[in-house]
Amino acid sequence: MNAADGPWDVAMELTARFDRLVEEQVTPDDLLRSAAEMAGCPVGALAPGGATARYDAAGRVPTAPHLVTPRRSDDWTVWLEREGAAQPHDDLLAQRVMAALRLLQQLRSSSMPPPSLGDSGLVDLLLSDSEGWDRRIRAAELSGIDPHHSLQVLVASTTDTNSSVTGIAAMIAELTGRKVHRGATRDDLTCFVVRAPEVSAAQLALDLHAQIAEGHPSHQVTPDERGPWIGIGTRVHVLEASRSREEARRALEFTSSRWHGRRAIAHEKLGALELITHLPVAQVLAHPDLRRLDEIAATESGAIDIDTLEAFFMYGTLRRAADGLHVHHSTVADRLRRIEAVMGWSLEDPNDRFKAALTLILRIRARSAISARVVD
Repeated sequence: MNAADGPWDVAMELTARFDRLVEEQVTPDDLLRSAAEMAGCPVGALAPGGATARYDAAGRVPTAPHLVTPRRSDDWTVWLEREGAAQPHDDLLAQRVMAALRLLQQLRSSSMPPPSLGDSGLVDLLLSDSEGWDRRIRAAELSGIDPHHSLQVLVASTTDTNSSVTGIAAMIAELTGRKVHRGATRDDLTCFVVRAPEVSAAQLALDLHAQIAEGHPSHQVTPDERGPWIGIGTRVHVLEASRSREEARRALEFTSSRWHGRRAIAHEKLGALELITHLPVAQVLAHPDLRRLDEIAATESGAIDIDTLEAFFMYGTLRRAADGLHVHHSTVADRLRRIEAVMGWSLEDPNDRFKAALTLILRIRARSAISARVVD
């Protein structure tokens, strides 16, 4: 808001903005995010049921709050966490936030029943990005998840029966030392929520991969039973559980059961590769370079050549790839030359080498995303 505006102008602008948000029936979280953006500082609220939420101007949950003077009503409590002196319009903004939250609660309460105890739907509600924070906090409490501790979300894809999902939960519990809360399974995807463990996400991914690969070796994997693939999100505040779930889902797109693939991947290890997940799979697979790789892999010998190319990039050198494949280095060189001839690449050229690596990554991600049922 413009500090030069008069009190009447500011009141009219605030009223119009919050009226519009209520008309759009945004979530209480989005309302607080909008209020924080308007205020230029974190804004917090306490719901009638006791659930508390805070968002900063960037839409994230801030760390330690500043000392504030809450604005209270009979039902809602709202405050602005401003570092310096209060601004002239802070009290008005807080009042508009309380009024809007009250209206949203009335609109939503008529169509949404309270969560039921002991239902995997509680976890799904917690992970929803369309529910209000009061309902999500309540769902966490009813599930036995302490809203004062950070949590981590894992998303698993499995081709096995429901007993496999139970086995995944047990494996996660063993490796994290935490109680595992499981959501409903939809399209072979299951979300698991744990209180953020002491082990890092990267280490957890390594441990999960080792256990899964031991129980489902690559040479025994079939299209009908490949063992679970798992993506791991980052540690977040309870109110940001949906973000950790989305991160886990994106990491899941890079998992694979190939002999050099990873069965579990942490989002924090993706780095810039995460940008690839925003590319439509159909568009990726339709690219001429990927179509040519698929044509090569359609024959038995071509599939071996593609596998050798992936090993070459995994091991970094021709001789190390030969050792890993248990073949002579000249055999590896011959296979790579056949691919170079078809693709028009020269792996000695840095640009072509980068292009080949990127093409492989795109292909693995697209095929894995389809197999994991992450995308259609």
